[in-house]
Amino acid sequence: MAGGNLMNSSLSLNPLALLVGSRTLGPGRPPLVVAEIGGNHGGNPTLAARMIDAAGNAGAAAVKFQAYRTRTFLRPDSPYYGDLAREELKPEALMALRDQARIRGLLFAVSLFDHDDLDFYRALDPDLVKIASCDLNHFPLLDTAAALGKPIVLSTGAADVVDVDLALGHLADRGASGRALVLHCTSLYPCPDPQALLGLIPWLMNRYGPLVGFSDHTLGIDISLAAAALGAVLLEKHFTIDRNLPGGDNEMSILPDELAALIRGMDRIHLAMGTGPKTSAVEGREVQTAIRRSVVAARPIQAGRVIEPTDLAFKRPGDGLPPVEAARLTGRVALRTILENEPLSWNLVR
Repeated sequence: MAGGNLMNSSLSLNPLALLVGSRTLGPGRPPLVVAEIGGNHGGNPTLAARMIDAAGNAGAAAVKFQAYRTRTFLRPDSPYYGDLAREELKPEALMALRDQARIRGLLFAVSLFDHDDLDFYRALDPDLVKIASCDLNHFPLLDTAAALGKPIVLSTGAADVVDVDLALGHLADRGASGRALVLHCTSLYPCPDPQALLGLIPWLMNRYGPLVGFSDHTLGIDISLAAAALGAVLLEKHFTIDRNLPGGDNEMSILPDELAALIRGMDRIHLAMGTGPKTSAVEGREVQTAIRRSVVAARPIQAGRVIEPTDLAFKRPGDGLPPVEAARLTGRVALRTILENEPLSWNLVR
């Protein structure tokens, strides 16, 4: 049953964790940062190699390219044919870039476009494959992705929930649902902040499970940081070494210093994240004692005096009876003289 019957229930088609190369993606783990080089190299393998090095130096965990043959997915009359043909990387160039990425300790990801190129994709052996949102209904291409046995990222940019449901259902039919990660994005280049729709990240997690990522087409890094705080397990950001380079998405891409700042920020967010329930364990007993109050004598209380509310005050530190006990102290008799500001205790009253 291609596509499956999946659309009338809350779905949980992706697993709780996903192994991508040597990295495990999932809740409680730092997001995987993918430097999307795409076509920013303009078809120049040497420039692409420089971009890999720059991404690695900035701290990225992965780089991503596009693996396609222009003639197989664009008609000659397409207005984009010339640009994409110039940016096309030959198979041998992609192989060399993959090797370079792995020498640098980077994961190598590619967007798939050619459903009949399974043998090449197997030889390329990427760590992660992506299906663009425009191809969620291209089931032959989904079959190729499933046959590779690699983790699969499904972009949702130009798709709706029915498209995503059907794509995930088709992958489930092909035994690949446990390798699928849903990627939220908006297919605008650049994307205005109001159209980033970050609230869809928790919505997608509720529908499909916790493995949801974010492909950020906004300018700068702020929106990516917010996505990390919302729990995105993978962050994809267009990356370049020079915004003035022709072609690709260079103009809207982040530079190496911005990529480094993004990674530092996400590391801080990961360290700052936590889960409920709320307890005082984080602050610790010493802090709790220092900032809480104790019941103390507002004035000297003579031995034998019946304690009244005006005899009591509430002052830090909290090393005595807490203020909640004031009502029980009222009406008790002082067993000895209690000095002003002396914390009250049960052995001082009867």
